[in-house]
Amino acid sequence: ANRLGEWWEQDIIHFSDMAIAAGRMLHMLRDLRMATPPVPVRGNREALFATVPGEQHVLGVTMATDILREKGWDIDLHIGRSETELCKIAHDGGYPIIGLSASGAEQVRSLARTIVELRIAAPRSLIFISGNIVQIERDIAIKTGADAAAPTMQHSLETLEALYQACLKAAKCAP
Repeated sequence: ANRLGEWWEQDIIHFSDMAIAAGRMLHMLRDLRMATPPVPVRGNREALFATVPGEQHVLGVTMATDILREKGWDIDLHIGRSETELCKIAHDGGYPIIGLSASGAEQVRSLARTIVELRIAAPRSLIFISGNIVQIERDIAIKTGADAAAPTMQHSLETLEALYQACLKAAKCAP
């Protein structure tokens, strides 16, 4: 996936080839998910993961969801939702952590708007940003009012665990 992204940025791969490759990877992830036994959820490590409204790149957030589920997290993944839909899901779900995925600088406004709306809909939730946007805008969390951001999967795992621990300490999560 990373190599495909590099090839796309370097204009080595065409859109149709990229779409086919991404589709195949998503299909493989779905097959792996179906073949893997469920992992028991540890504590209340749960989160809502979503793409920012208007985002077309879904492979990274789908992979992250599967990785975290394998590590015992209960992740509710929503792709292609509007701000209104995400806010209703966040409000009704009572998630301690909301993870938003965005790929590029063109998503900054949508990301900032979505975070403001989520703060109103789910004021106790901690908001986390991931995706290529974090590589492009290193201080994206500060610019948009999110609680944290991480550029890599390993950093995301560490950051999400830190957010979960902070949530427990602040009594924002059910014990």
